[in-house]
Amino acid sequence: MDISLPMVKRLFALSDNRCSFPDCTSALVEASGVVTGRICHICSKSETGPRYDPAQTDDERDGFENLILLCGKHHDVVDKSPNIYTASILRDMKHDHERKGRREITAQDEVFAKILLNASSHVEVHNTQGPVLVNSPHSVGVQYNIRARGKRIAVVPHPDAIANDVKMRGYVKYLIDRYNEFAKQHPSRKGKFHYGAIYKTVEKTFGSKWDLVSRSRFEELITFLTRKIEQTYIARINKGKGNPSWTLFSEWCREKFPS
Repeated sequence: MDISLPMVKRLFALSDNRCSFPDCTSALVEASGVVTGRICHICSKSETGPRYDPAQTDDERDGFENLILLCGKHHDVVDKSPNIYTASILRDMKHDHERKGRREITAQDEVFAKILLNASSHVEVHNTQGPVLVNSPHSVGVQYNIRARGKRIAVVPHPDAIANDVKMRGYVKYLIDRYNEFAKQHPSRKGKFHYGAIYKTVEKTFGSKWDLVSRSRFEELITFLTRKIEQTYIARINKGKGNPSWTLFSEWCREKFPS
């Protein structure tokens, strides 16, 4: 079982965008859109991790009651001192914090939850065999010997990645969805439309997954995607009628993040 989006939306609403550590006022997602919070397991998923409980099932490890939202600082604090911050203490901390949170889930919560879920991906390293080079944009390659405990290995986004800016990530995803929406409607298209093709094209062009692209290349990525949209049949029709085929970044932000 993986951590689900509905679960993170509920966690985020109950946290009211604040770290669960007592008296900490740090936001999980800052006003600038930068994600500093972490989705933390109270009892680790890894046998070598802090507070690991062999009696838990896989579903319980990724379940709501085993998850707590913390800022990056306090995530490190509790994991470095598991004998002080026991599972029982963290559960009390979680429940006390959630009693003060919101119960309703807003549209903005869903956006923030998606970014938080993506930004909290991780790689677990164990004693094993075979060198693997792990890279992220503008980072130094580090060689590990690792063993994947499941079928997925997630990479923590570099701090400068688009994934860590809620507005940039949301807008790029909007352009990708707009391209797919237009491209699938080409009158000469035959057979099944492949929604994943644009993601592979971006990865080939920019050298990384779309949301791992550096924020310094945000404008370049926007230009690339809008040109792809311009090449579609629907966009050419819109241009002939004087109608826009996408919303500008500034307008999109005003609509999605009204002040």
